[in-house]
Parts: sequence; C-alpha cells; structure tokens
Amino acid sequence: MNPQEIQIQELTQRVNHLEGLLFAILKSDRMMIEKNMQMADGRNVQLGKTTGTKFGTEGGATGQKIGFFGATPVVQQTASAPASVANIYNALHAYGLFTVV
Repeated sequence: MNPQEIQIQELTQRVNHLEGLLFAILKSDRMMIEKNMQMADGRNVQLGKTTGTKFGTEGGATGQKIGFFGATPVVQQTASAPASVANIYNALHAYGLFTVV
C-alpha cells in the first residue's frame, strides 16, 4: 500500500469511529455530562410546554441533591404539616434560595 492509501485507510477508520460515537449519543435517551457546564451571558434554557421538566427526579432523604447560588447541594427538604415560617425559611436557605443579610 502506498502512503496515500494508508492515509485514506486511517481517515476512514477515524470517520467510522466518530460515526459510531455520534450514533451512540443520538440514539441514547440521555446525555451524560462529566464536566462543568458554562452558559454564555444572556442565554436562556427553554423548556417544553406540554409535559414539563423535572430537576432531581428522585426525592426524599436519600434522593438526588441540588443547590443554588454556590450552596452545598442537599436532598429534598421536609417539614411536618403545618409547615412553619421557620421550616420554610430553613428549607429555602438549605437550597441557597434565601438568606438574611
């Protein structure tokens, strides 16, 4: 095989590999992001209008965690009914959504 044929064969293998990766991503029902995400200033997240969108699909004391504005992510907060203002404040504060300055 001459050098040009070898180069074409290597490029063909690389294209086939990339096609396989793209097919796996497009066919999957989810996308795993293993790095930090950064959104450019002025960009928005648009959500569906029919079914809605969930963040943290597994709640409770052992469920998924979330935090806002640099707060440490926490599991879903709970309070016994009727919830007091203090309970609501503590929950919002735990998520990073409310703080007193």
